[in-house]
Amino acid sequence: MTNEITKEVVALEEMVAELHVAASSERVQAAIDAEMAKFDARFAGVMAPAALGTLRQEHEENVRQQHGAGLQARATTIVERRDAAALGVTNVMNALKRAPAEKEATVDATRQLAAQMRLQGRPRAELLKVYQDTPDALNPTLVRMLEEDLSGFRPADDPSDAQTMLDFAHAIRARQDARIPTEIKDAQARVAKLLKPIAVAHLIDHLRSGRGLTPKLRVV
Repeated sequence: MTNEITKEVVALEEMVAELHVAASSERVQAAIDAEMAKFDARFAGVMAPAALGTLRQEHEENVRQQHGAGLQARATTIVERRDAAALGVTNVMNALKRAPAEKEATVDATRQLAAQMRLQGRPRAELLKVYQDTPDALNPTLVRMLEEDLSGFRPADDPSDAQTMLDFAHAIRARQDARIPTEIKDAQARVAKLLKPIAVAHLIDHLRSGRGLTPKLRVV
């Protein structure tokens, strides 16, 4: 899964870089000039100059519109794939945050029962200590219960509960964050900043708006 996410992020970065170049004024004009050279080679000397001039102008406009539509489609694809990648990374991170599930159903059920019998009605501060002292690999069932259903233990009230709950939340966040591989976190950061540069954001917005191309459009 990590490799798939990384490959998609790299592909998106390459697509943005390629579009950045393809939409520059110089590259756009070069593409149009190449098409017009083909037109001239085909019709020069075949038609009257006045008629040829009108036809050439119309053809150039059509070429410009078609080229712009192609770039617009590429920009839309980038945004759609970026959004899909961002959602995918978020879903993967949410899944990885959870404590690993116990593989054996019988062991899981036994541990749930044992946890309820041993910890039912204990103060939250004591439950926090148990949580901090129980690695994921030692008892994933207990860890998951404490993270996802603390109220199921019906903790006894305690004057320090307000602070304990804050400490509990912090401990859970820290442990869940530690479960996420660095590669996934890096991928999330790269996806988030993919369209952040002003020049790229302006280019994508311009192309997706359908405002078309002009020789003055310059990407810096």
